[in-house]
Amino acid sequence: MAEALPDDFWSDAAVSLRTMSLRNLRLCLAHHLRWLGTQNTCWQCAGSEDLRCYLAVLIGNDLTDATLSVYRWALATLYRWAHRNNHRADDPVSKLASMRWRPRSLRWVPSREQVDRILHAPDVRTALGVRDRCILELLYATGMRASELLRLQAWQIAPKQRCLKIIGKGERERLVIYGESAADWLGRYLHEARPRLIEQVAGCGKGSPNLFVHPTPKLAMNYLNLWRMVRRYAQCAGLPLMTPHVFRHAFATHCKDAGMDLITLQALLGHASVSTTTIYLRTSMAALRALLECHHPRGMGYVALRRGRNRSGNSTSGPVCIAQLNNG
Repeated sequence: MAEALPDDFWSDAAVSLRTMSLRNLRLCLAHHLRWLGTQNTCWQCAGSEDLRCYLAVLIGNDLTDATLSVYRWALATLYRWAHRNNHRADDPVSKLASMRWRPRSLRWVPSREQVDRILHAPDVRTALGVRDRCILELLYATGMRASELLRLQAWQIAPKQRCLKIIGKGERERLVIYGESAADWLGRYLHEARPRLIEQVAGCGKGSPNLFVHPTPKLAMNYLNLWRMVRRYAQCAGLPLMTPHVFRHAFATHCKDAGMDLITLQALLGHASVSTTTIYLRTSMAALRALLECHHPRGMGYVALRRGRNRSGNSTSGPVCIAQLNNG
């Protein structure tokens, strides 16, 4: 188990990492240590070849690229700390830089119709259903991360401008806007559902600084609550199992398919580099091809030329192709 690691490692990690990152670190390292146990070795003795085999096992489990990156980050955090604090003579992770990873890609992204189905899944006759509908609407309307949504507070909302001030990774701030539907459900949640949820908690005489609350004594809504909620409504809507992050992918993919430029999408998503945003180009090649044929000076010309070819593969005569171009 990950608890077998030195206490000073967890002390250093708790100082430098947020709660969610610390949780991910514990989960990844617990899995890593269990795997090392099956190989009759330990983290003090594991070499670069052991780590290479471990990562190969993870890749073989068909994990997402983002999940693989988290596991690799956890390994780097442990072994670099061990080397820096003289628990090991080397850093085996540093020798894995040449290991090839799959190109970044997106898996299943729900269509607009599928997103609409899950948005209508909550029972809005209850306070909890209004809260859930508001959360789903905001996730899809803004593309914010789950951690950003869970950290939201009332002061970050500008209702008249329909704008949110988001504090993202690295404490970077950005402004995101949301549409009328999300604004309507946010208003209903703030004025009706949120006070009722707080009142449901017996003996709770105070509110919570967080925008979204959960009917428990601490009024704290965590990622597990959010994950279970999204999964439940996805099942109700007859969709594959979803995570909160799928709404971020859906937001970005649908905006890009509708013609939004990459730089604007980067700003809305809060990516530090535009290269991260280019992942959404690979999911809409058909839309990009249609845009190219529509806007490029010779885009439609290439289509007409292809139509002018006969079955043998030879193009028709020049004047006919020119006529086709003029008519196309």
